[in-house]
Amino acid sequence: MGMSCFYLTLTQEKLDELKQHPGQVRQFIFAKNGGNDEAELFDLEKAWHGIQYLLNGATFGGDEPLGWAVFGDQEVSDDLGKGPARCLTARQVAAVSAALQEIPASALAQRFDAAKMEKAQVYPEGMWITDGVQALNYLLEHYSHLQNFYANAAAHGKAVICFIS
Repeated sequence: MGMSCFYLTLTQEKLDELKQHPGQVRQFIFAKNGGNDEAELFDLEKAWHGIQYLLNGATFGGDEPLGWAVFGDQEVSDDLGKGPARCLTARQVAAVSAALQEIPASALAQRFDAAKMEKAQVYPEGMWITDGVQALNYLLEHYSHLQNFYANAAAHGKAVICFIS
């Protein structure tokens, strides 16, 4: 069993409320779809760290807004077991979506270097060299899903909470 990165959409109003009451974040995100029938839950699976690395050239962080795409921005909860949940406002979601639409999968494919990813300890370690092209295809498929998730969230004016579990 490994670590997956999850994203949950919510209204900006609900995010503002949760920021005021961070103790409620755990209950909100672990309830079915955040307890909101309109919420969308997206699982980036184990592709999160590889996509982060290909987008930003680093295992964490990066220039805004791409630096927010995988891990979000501001911490919005206590440690949930694999770190705190982080969030993006609706405005930040729109910025991330626009930035991701400008980067085709082919650009990420050109940045793929299995040896550098192994050296940087990009999770899940060992996969990049042993799986090679299959690992790259896995990342590109999930990158497309991430682009679609952010585009949909931005189109509906949603904020996002992301967390690793």
